[in-house]
This record gives sequence, C-alpha cells and structure tokens, in this order.
Amino acid sequence: VFSTCGVMASLESFKKTNMKSIRERSFILTEYFRRLFDQNDALKDQIKIITPKELHRSGAQISLAFKDREATIHAFNELTRLGIVVDRREPDIIRLTFTGLYNSHCDVFHTIESLKILLGSQ
Repeated sequence: VFSTCGVMASLESFKKTNMKSIRERSFILTEYFRRLFDQNDALKDQIKIITPKELHRSGAQISLAFKDREATIHAFNELTRLGIVVDRREPDIIRLTFTGLYNSHCDVFHTIESLKILLGSQ
C-alpha cells in the first residue's frame, strides 16, 4: 500500500499537464542553463559543455566535462550535498537533466550559482 502512494501522487501531477508541455518546459530550462553558463567566462574556463546544442540531439540533458577526475568528484559531492541531483560518469563528466514537471528556473539558477561558488568564480 505504501509503495503505491508515490505512484498515485505522481499520477495526480501528470493529470495537470501532458508530455508535450513537460518536454517543452525541459527544453526551456536547458536553454536557460546554457545561456547562464555561456555568460560566465570563469565557468567556461573550467568546464566544457559537451552535449550538442541542438535540442533534438541532446534533449534536456547536459553533460559537463571537468578538467580532471578530482575536480569532477569534488563538484559531484558538493552539488549532491547542496541537494542538486546530478549523475557522474568516469572519468570527468557530470550530467544534469532539468525535468519540466518539477524543476524551475530557480533550480537552474541555483545550479549555476553553486557551480560558480564551487569553482571559485563568483
């Protein structure tokens, strides 16, 4: 019974929207991240976005390549500690996905600001 509570709550959220709207919002959030990232030269000096810019090729996922494995692990641990859910791939990649159903522009902004603080580029 308890395991179905989460499913029921999720279905209630889906009733209020549709997949097309969720996907469009994810793209908007992803583009917002790219725009904020591109405005910060200090971030671009330390991290490279390796995901294609074309949304039909990348979807709402962004892969960030760090300078080395240690910087990647540090960023992963700190982002996780801050409550930002990311995925790490060896040796030097962190992946982000902005989900249109529950992420906001504030979440994207918080992620960028957290990266800036982590990398000392605020």
